[in-house]
Amino acid sequence: MTEPVPVYAADPGDHEALLDTFLEEQGEWQKYRTWEDSTTIANHESLTLRAIFDHDAENRETKWTFAAYETPVSDRLWHGTGTASTPTAVVSALPTR
Repeated sequence: MTEPVPVYAADPGDHEALLDTFLEEQGEWQKYRTWEDSTTIANHESLTLRAIFDHDAENRETKWTFAAYETPVSDRLWHGTGTASTPTAVVSALPTR
């Protein structure tokens, strides 16, 4: 029998699949690879939202960084990070809300 747990206590899930699904479903976001194979950047078409994904991060290392800017050339308004152990249910709520 499976017992439900709060989302914050859930298994991390598949972050790679989450990134792929997010980019497929959110047409206003575009994927960019950097000179490093371990990093993917997703920019919103407004150029005021950005998600950075570290493919090599493990455990409590930063896997996701989300940032918002007032304009495409302004200083960052805020940012948040998620580790490789953060449940994908938590991470998936950040760029779509």
